[in-house]
Amino acid sequence: MNYLLRQPWRDTRRFYDSRAWTADTIPGLIRSHAAEAPDQIATVGSGRSLTYASLAAAMERAAGQLAAAGVDRGDAVLIRLPDSAEFVVASAAAHAVGAVAIPVAASSGELEVATVVERVRARAYAGPPEAWSCLAGLRRLELDDASVWVPGAPPGTSHVPDPDALMEVMFTSGTTGRAKGVMNSANTKLAGLRGFRRAFDLSATDIMGVVAPMHHNAGWGYSYLLGLYAGGTAVFVGRGDPERMLDTMARTGVTATFLVPTHARDLLATWRAQPGRWDLALRYILVGGSTVPGEVVTGIRDEWGAEPIVCYGMTEGQSVCFTRAGDPVKVLTESVGRPCPGVDLAVRSARTGDPVGEGCAGEIVISGPTVCLGYYDDQAATSAAFTKDGWLRSGDLGRLVDGNLRIVGRLKEVILRGGATIVPQDVELAIAGCPGVEQVSVCALPDERLGELICACVVGDVTLHAVQEHLRAQGIGRGLWPDAVLLFDDIPKTSLGKVRRAALAAAAAERSGRSR
Repeated sequence: MNYLLRQPWRDTRRFYDSRAWTADTIPGLIRSHAAEAPDQIATVGSGRSLTYASLAAAMERAAGQLAAAGVDRGDAVLIRLPDSAEFVVASAAAHAVGAVAIPVAASSGELEVATVVERVRARAYAGPPEAWSCLAGLRRLELDDASVWVPGAPPGTSHVPDPDALMEVMFTSGTTGRAKGVMNSANTKLAGLRGFRRAFDLSATDIMGVVAPMHHNAGWGYSYLLGLYAGGTAVFVGRGDPERMLDTMARTGVTATFLVPTHARDLLATWRAQPGRWDLALRYILVGGSTVPGEVVTGIRDEWGAEPIVCYGMTEGQSVCFTRAGDPVKVLTESVGRPCPGVDLAVRSARTGDPVGEGCAGEIVISGPTVCLGYYDDQAATSAAFTKDGWLRSGDLGRLVDGNLRIVGRLKEVILRGGATIVPQDVELAIAGCPGVEQVSVCALPDERLGELICACVVGDVTLHAVQEHLRAQGIGRGLWPDAVLLFDDIPKTSLGKVRRAALAAAAAERSGRSR
């Protein structure tokens, strides 16, 4: 694997001295909780409850499988599993042998998986026993073997991971070699969680509801790992049916969770439609992924009696900003709060790189212990993501007002659909070979519930159904399927042939009746 590390060695001592970095790792936390509170419930979901002792034993047995297959330090382990204890065990087992976890969506199609497997040269995988050629020759973690989950002492102790070694590559999106793999160590991954724990009183008595997908930072880092760090219980709530989600949260006594605004709105609407049905124990609800409407903030606080925490972060920088308990509604609805403890944040001119004044818009840049190690096997993308003086460029526009960060736009042309980040070019490349498509350009359409929809603007003659069936046949996961197809005579472009995406998005919104 190619490690294009970006954390300067000179910062290491500073991060350790401030306790932003420690010797903690994910396997180490699981082992520690198993030793100190073996009977504490660690995970609940899929009809199974595991204590920390059982979770640690399952992790060690899975790590033993990997070691027996010759998986060693730096080897890649692909993880394609639903949100579950199996996902946790597979990831932790990879770390426990010094390998690198590569999570992908459980809904990923064969083409997406094949692309990642080829890029990282995976040695093993955890997922269903698919008869896919790209998985041939890889050792499959047999987590469906009942012996993995037998209660009892673990079969010995595995390797003690280096907290500064590469432990995870999380691909941001895409079906092509152009997707960016964000590299993190245990220290860069966990540093932001330490900031959260310093700001709030999460403890082993808390029950974290995992709603956001675990192959994303929202579900893995700021749902599951946040609960693990506190030594609490993780409940895999899932998504889809708001009534079922509320039933699960009420039955298990979930006290904290991370919700994208879409899920928060759906749950609030369902709760209001059946007053008195659910007795919720929620204390904190982290909300992020896209703009958080005021009605969501006030609903969480006034109707559920929980504290809304508005968050802003990215896979490359973990938690960047969040609001604090007791912040007024105006701060919650107009900003994403203040920087995470230990994170340095600045707003600079996107053109010159110079700092801008209070209240002025510019590009958000960050540095500190939460910043990733770079992009896997992509020196050009790694170099472009950092300023000459080592700050991570977010690609987002913001302004600082009274110490709080306000997001005012994006430099990156991404689509935020229900909390998922979609790169338009990835959808375009997937659609390009569809019969009837002469040209295609993808943009966002505003949507009240999901925030944004994926709109394919096509020169040619094709229907939405035909495009979706083409993508299904090509093995493209649903996350990259367009929600709408609009036919155009031509695509607006500059004199150099570059698509004028702002003009295209405006035209698409007007034609669809979804103007902002």
